Amino acid sequence: MLIGVMSDSHDNLTNIKKAIRVFNDCSVSHVLHAGDFTSVTSFNALNDLKADFCGIFGNNDHGLLNMDKVTKGKIFTQPYEFIIEQKRFVMIHEHFLVDQLAQNAAFDFLIYGHTHRPHVGQIDHTIVLNPGETCGSRHNRSTVALLDITKGEAHFINLE
Repeated sequence: MLIGVMSDSHDNLTNIKKAIRVFNDCSVSHVLHAGDFTSVTSFNALNDLKADFCGIFGNNDHGLLNMDKVTKGKIFTQPYEFIIEQKRFVMIHEHFLVDQLAQNAAFDFLIYGHTHRPHVGQIDHTIVLNPGETCGSRHNRSTVALLDITKGEAHFINLE
């Protein structure tokens, strides 16, 4: 099963639309956003996804916190724990708890953002994935990730 993963979109609607196109073209079943949408405009742009969607609030999502009516059931506080196809996930925005959460072996996958740098690795039995920055503004590299949860493999997609 293929899942799309993104983070740190920071209101870059052009790159959000590119990410949506990638995810729809790849027929992902779910899309996860590890925070920092920045505004309701970015969140609403995700309506064109053909997959199930959930995300978490990042440190730049203060404007979304009061939008419960709009985001309810789609954006959650962190850490957000959930299951897809019997695989256990936890999603956080900041990287500060990555080691602690991964080492307790409670999760198959840990998704995070905040650093704007793509990273995939493994801590004990937990696959740890940061899709990088969708916005492309900090490191001039706009990326998302495709995560095959059956194989436990992730691949980064450049949106440029």
